[in-house]
Amino acid sequence: MRKSTVQLRTHRIATLVLLGVLLCIGLFLGLETAKQPDQFISIGGYVTILLICFVCSKHPGQVRWRPVIWGLALQFCLGLFVLRTSIGFEAFNFLGQKFEGFIKFADEGSAFVFGDLPVVTSPSGNLTDLTLTKAYLVHNFVFQVAPTVVFFATVTSVLYHLGWMQFVIHKLAWLMQLTLGISGPEAISAAGSIFLGLTDCAMLVRPFLPTMTNSELFTVMTAGFASIAGSVLAAFTTLGISASFLLTANVMAAPTSLALSKLVYPETDERRHGNKKDDRLDIEIPKDRNLLEAVSAGASMGVSIVAHIVGNLIAFLSFLAFINTVLTWLGGMVNIQDLTFQTICSYVFMPLAFLAGVPWEDCRVVAELFGTKTFLNEFVAYVDMSNIVKGQVPGKTLQNPRSVAIATFALCGFANFGSIGIQLGGMGIMAPGRRGDLADVALRSMLTGAMVGLLNACMAGLLYQDPVLSTVSTLNGTALLNSTQSCQYTGTLLYCMC
Repeated sequence: MRKSTVQLRTHRIATLVLLGVLLCIGLFLGLETAKQPDQFISIGGYVTILLICFVCSKHPGQVRWRPVIWGLALQFCLGLFVLRTSIGFEAFNFLGQKFEGFIKFADEGSAFVFGDLPVVTSPSGNLTDLTLTKAYLVHNFVFQVAPTVVFFATVTSVLYHLGWMQFVIHKLAWLMQLTLGISGPEAISAAGSIFLGLTDCAMLVRPFLPTMTNSELFTVMTAGFASIAGSVLAAFTTLGISASFLLTANVMAAPTSLALSKLVYPETDERRHGNKKDDRLDIEIPKDRNLLEAVSAGASMGVSIVAHIVGNLIAFLSFLAFINTVLTWLGGMVNIQDLTFQTICSYVFMPLAFLAGVPWEDCRVVAELFGTKTFLNEFVAYVDMSNIVKGQVPGKTLQNPRSVAIATFALCGFANFGSIGIQLGGMGIMAPGRRGDLADVALRSMLTGAMVGLLNACMAGLLYQDPVLSTVSTLNGTALLNSTQSCQYTGTLLYCMC
């Protein structure tokens, strides 16, 4: 009886805290949209995505709103802390700068293997020639991106061997389980997805996969689709993508993926409703016998990731070229000039880009990037975005800083059709008896992961404030936002995109 009374009291306190948080959020949104009416569009997009997820829910009548509301509240608080407070921004900007500085140590290993190679640029300093542009991309990938991936995979393996990664993931999982009332494996996989890739975060809960409910499997898969691995994030920073924005989007994806997972595929098993503590928070210990073996295993994993990226780029870009050739031929038959897959995506996803808060003049470009990310992969999309921002794609511009920020959040995640095969293959090996269940929820979880990216983009559009003193200049083909050394935003937001 005493235990039931304590649980009831705890539930009431949690409810009051949640109501207080929701009240503060409501007041903030009311005051915020009164100052900048354009941000009301992002709120409309946010609500629209939630309604779509609810309508497409597997069991809409059995949705438990505690994990949904708490997950969205955590997403908002994280976004508010980073994007609208000087302490939050400076903290993540500091982490982003240190992260960028840390991964530059990969240049030492690259220089030893390949030698000091000159930077490939045109005589004028601008990559206007197509041949030079392709040479630059090849040079950048082989001698910057690939070594960075190998180096960061090695660092991750060492952190696992030392037990530091498990400690951080365990504490984050404990916090998510406490607030959202989810099961232990769901909390672990979501926390791990901040640092790890698709199959890696599933490996954290490998012992529990055979006995998980379909809702739990769905949540684990969605968490993997909604975020990117740390090694891939490091690769994106070498393309000029803001490290602080990528870090913020990846952290926000963890609670958001849990919220949408429980909205789209609610838990129907009473034993998993989070009314009592779930002790399944144990994380599998790596089997490396010493530090040298951990370094070697990490390097091998990094090489396999690079090979996977190269294979996907070759396959998808080749297939895209074939599709575009067919579409151009078909378009010519009906007098539609230059019909391509990107053109179709730019029109299909334009409403979503607009609802996220992208200025109308940039909606087609951002929509095209999101379509590329969903149907091809995020690496191709970020490469395209980097080239567009740098002015290397004729006829396409994306110089509005608001559009760049929203696109960075929207593209952050492994949610694409190619990743479904990776997820099914990896988790199918870990739990061969659940392959049928995994296949049943795979497509829905991938689409939910894509919605997580859009929801984060809407949050970025809501909290983002346009620059006051910034100007756009071009240096070596790269669009820079300058106000002396940084851009100062209204209130306390500071942002510098290099």
